[in-house]
Amino acid sequence: MLLTALAAALDDDECRNVGLAPFTLFINLASHLRPRIQWMTKDPTTPPVTLDKPVAALIAHATQLTVDTVELLWSRLRLFLWALPPRSMDALQDTLGLHEIFMTAGLHFEIGFCDLFPPTSVCLDPHCNVAGGTPRTLANPLSYKITLFSRDLGPLPAWCYSLNCPHCFTRYYPTYFVHSNRGLRTYYPYFNLHELHVIEVATHYYMEASLARRFTNMSVCSWVSSTNNAKIYNLEYDNATTQAVANSWDLSVEMSSDMAMDGLLLLGLLRDTVERQVMLTLNQNAPNNHDRLRPALEERTARMVGPGQEYWNHACTGCCEVNQDTKQALRAVVTDGIAMGHACCGVHDCQIPLASQRARFCPAHSEQDLRCAVVGCSAPTERPFKTCNNSAHRELENRGEESRTALFQLKRRLERQKVAVPSDSFADAVSNDDESIEEDCPDKPEEGHNHTTKMRICLGRSWSHNEEICVGCCGMILGRATFFGSEAPNAVRIFHHILFPTKASLPAVMFYDNNKLTEPAFVRWPRRLSH
Repeated sequence: MLLTALAAALDDDECRNVGLAPFTLFINLASHLRPRIQWMTKDPTTPPVTLDKPVAALIAHATQLTVDTVELLWSRLRLFLWALPPRSMDALQDTLGLHEIFMTAGLHFEIGFCDLFPPTSVCLDPHCNVAGGTPRTLANPLSYKITLFSRDLGPLPAWCYSLNCPHCFTRYYPTYFVHSNRGLRTYYPYFNLHELHVIEVATHYYMEASLARRFTNMSVCSWVSSTNNAKIYNLEYDNATTQAVANSWDLSVEMSSDMAMDGLLLLGLLRDTVERQVMLTLNQNAPNNHDRLRPALEERTARMVGPGQEYWNHACTGCCEVNQDTKQALRAVVTDGIAMGHACCGVHDCQIPLASQRARFCPAHSEQDLRCAVVGCSAPTERPFKTCNNSAHRELENRGEESRTALFQLKRRLERQKVAVPSDSFADAVSNDDESIEEDCPDKPEEGHNHTTKMRICLGRSWSHNEEICVGCCGMILGRATFFGSEAPNAVRIFHHILFPTKASLPAVMFYDNNKLTEPAFVRWPRRLSH
């Protein structure tokens, strides 16, 4: 049937006058625009009799044919074109050389190289079904301009389309649908990550999922920051084509570090939902993506503390010894801390997140920022200083600020390496910005004491103490938790209780470098004994 339709078109007198190059370009363009043509029709399974006017005009402009000729070719070849396999969305590629056409003429006709459409034309809520259980058809289409950051073609100008349910007023977008009455954004359920093609990283900005995967791999394997991921991408596609689009497009074609980070985080959340076979729901009314993603990220982090790791219940011959006579297994784990952390509130053991990466205290303890930075002094500060009007405290602050200069840090690095010139300019370059300066107090010591009082000042941010991990003797990580104040025995006890909530899950042997002090905490744990 397909060959018959193609032969009939080639045998038509009017179609025969079309040259081979325009004829081939027509087939390529019509095949590439099939998602848009299909979305504009009421019945997606059947090709429309006529083309949408902007589509016909774009094809006529690119092929140098008249609109009537384009419509004639479509009427002859529509069954043939509709039976061709749809283009793959796994990675946007320009195998047919159509990219330049859409980057120039496509903008005039408001058609992008890869416009985005909702994956459904009916409401997914079963409560909206009409009589007989038939899903309700979506209506009220809307479109707006977007910039799509692709992996292989760079930033692409495109249009995003959405549909609305006239009954429940849910609006369906390419990657999620929004419950307008409840203010919730729910992402479509994906059975595997290969079904995920694009990710919205900001309002009017999308990212190809394969590009977000590349950012993830670069961050995990080579520790590339989101800022550098965005810079590398912008430099990679800093060419004449991108500059021409930037001059004629209302939106920016430059990726920001926030977009790179949000794409990475959202991809991780969606991967987590695919593994658990649940749907991701976020707050639609959040002021930005950072606040929108934070609750979901915190929920996942909390889940990782307990039995949320993929291999939490792992068991093998490397970490278990099975008694062949009694058929009982003896499992052993090792718990220890890793000296790494993140910025946190300056109040000891406070776990409330910071409002920004530059804040020294959380919102609940923000008034501490107005007090002297010297430990033990609660006098108010004098702006722009971080200390009070005490001259000794002010001198200590000046010394602390001097220690942050590049020359002072270079001097300390040379002293640690005991050389005049470092062999590696990047060696020992990472330092904590929570520098604590100590100095003898100028006040006289109390009578009867032979020691000198020390002053300590904290000018930078505080950092969490360590990341506590529980590892099987085979090396498999079973769980992790962030310790903020210290690696105290009671904190280890709470960590183990959350990680192993039942007696059946509790290992028979736990190795810890401070078991002597940790054992009394477990003995005084009535909830532990109740298991």
